[in-house]
Amino acid sequence: APQVLASQYSSLPLDEYFSQTWDTRDGLPHNGINALAQSQDGYLWLGTWEGLARFNGREFKVFTRGSVTGLPDSAIKSLTTSGDGYLLVAGARGGVSERLDNSWRPQLPAQALVNHAMYDQDGGLWLGLEEHGLVYRDLDTQIDTTVIADLRVYKIVQTLDLSLWVATDKGLFQVKNRTEVTHYGLEQGLPVVPIHSLLITKQQQLIVGTDLGAFKRQDNRFVILDPGLADQAILSLMQDNNSDIWLGTSNHGVFRLTASTLEQLDDSNGVPDNRVLSLLQDHEQSIWIGTSAGLMRLRQAPFITLTTQHGLAGDYVRTVFADDAGSLWVGSSKGLNRIIDGEISNFNSPDQQSDISVLSLTQDLQGDILVGSYTSGVFKVVDNQLIKMDNINQHLLSQEVRSLLVDRQNNLWIGTTAGLVKISSDNQVSYFNQDSGLPANFIMALAEDSQGQIWIGTGAGVASYYEGHVTDYHINDHVTAEYAFGFYAQPEAMWLATDRGILRIDQESKKIVAITRKNGLPIDKFFQIVVDKHGSFCLTSNRGVLKIDATQINQALRDQSHQI
Repeated sequence: APQVLASQYSSLPLDEYFSQTWDTRDGLPHNGINALAQSQDGYLWLGTWEGLARFNGREFKVFTRGSVTGLPDSAIKSLTTSGDGYLLVAGARGGVSERLDNSWRPQLPAQALVNHAMYDQDGGLWLGLEEHGLVYRDLDTQIDTTVIADLRVYKIVQTLDLSLWVATDKGLFQVKNRTEVTHYGLEQGLPVVPIHSLLITKQQQLIVGTDLGAFKRQDNRFVILDPGLADQAILSLMQDNNSDIWLGTSNHGVFRLTASTLEQLDDSNGVPDNRVLSLLQDHEQSIWIGTSAGLMRLRQAPFITLTTQHGLAGDYVRTVFADDAGSLWVGSSKGLNRIIDGEISNFNSPDQQSDISVLSLTQDLQGDILVGSYTSGVFKVVDNQLIKMDNINQHLLSQEVRSLLVDRQNNLWIGTTAGLVKISSDNQVSYFNQDSGLPANFIMALAEDSQGQIWIGTGAGVASYYEGHVTDYHINDHVTAEYAFGFYAQPEAMWLATDRGILRIDQESKKIVAITRKNGLPIDKFFQIVVDKHGSFCLTSNRGVLKIDATQINQALRDQSHQI
């Protein structure tokens, strides 16, 4: 027997998909998504109780009953597409209509609500009706013939041998030659319960979704697809391009069965509702989930999102830091986390009654992690706890620590909202502020370059410190930048992320070159510059991450009018 699962590649974990949801507030005519299809022109089609919605990725256009579609009622239950580009739409009051190239061709209504309509491989039309069974329509004569009477037909599929398989409230039926009807039940391994969904896999195996789990056909018998689904009522089935099976349930969300795992997404993971009526994978490999409370899309994105649901202390992440041992430290408004090999651990302070809001992180020369907080000064991670550094905090003019740096000489630099503090390795304390030559007392960022200069980003400009001397670069004279949020050091230059683009200061000539909106950047404000192994600049901002190719950066430096 053919294997139901043949995953080509390892599947992305479900919690690493990027998800979006839509409902009536976004333009859907109704939140119950009974059916999903994609036409050859790329549009997504949604069948709801209050009309057919066409989605272009940004907005919905709604088609209801009337002269345009020729449908007698707005409630849509079935959407299927044909190889030659037809979209077949069916639903309440027996409505059936075809769409091709923006034009509609209404068909003769059936005698009851159509739960599913499909063309067979010979071009005949099959209609699965509510209470009135399975009907075959000869398209030449337009004559309907009832093949199975007096039951609810939910789904119809056809195998390569031209057999039809029919899911009904009275079990599974097979139809051959439009007349030979066989019922499959207990003797063949199926429970005596309604069957709502069917799927023919790429491997030509039949999957049956029943009120008591999913079954696969092997040697004309049916065996359970996965024991973890045994009690689930399966309303919808879909196989993706990786051969994984997706199963929508009546009250437990959606499951995905891969070659190795069974995973679940439900309303605790962002699914609009646990009743999943329809499933689709589109041309771009996104997974669409139609529920009784709206639409959800899952897509593989270049990023995954880690939140409190995954174990983070807080979702408002203020700073991240990679240490020498390969751990990633995450500071949020609710505390500190460390991520090692995907495992997230939490760090608390035995002294603090409330959450510590973390603003800055660094590592000292001994390998210890130092933590700058919003209201409580500096902490150190000791034995998996945050210990307050009272010997440091007593010297601070403000306990709001926005930046931390340990330089090569083992001096600790602490940037606060009331100036810069330097504590040397022999505990000598020095203060720097506007009186010392800094542009402002509000310290935003700190960095050390290859020459050992300390760079200081403030709320009103940038300065550097070297061997007792402070240099103010007056960046406001070159571009209307004030805030210096972050630095990126190159051997020959220092880059600044500011509120008016990114700036480069040449180490030797001190010449400042700015890349701004005049060069084609879409926004003004950038917080950090991270350069990848190809030399491309990745800029973080309030509008996400921008990536600029290295050649574009170099052209803009050579030609100040260059458009990136």
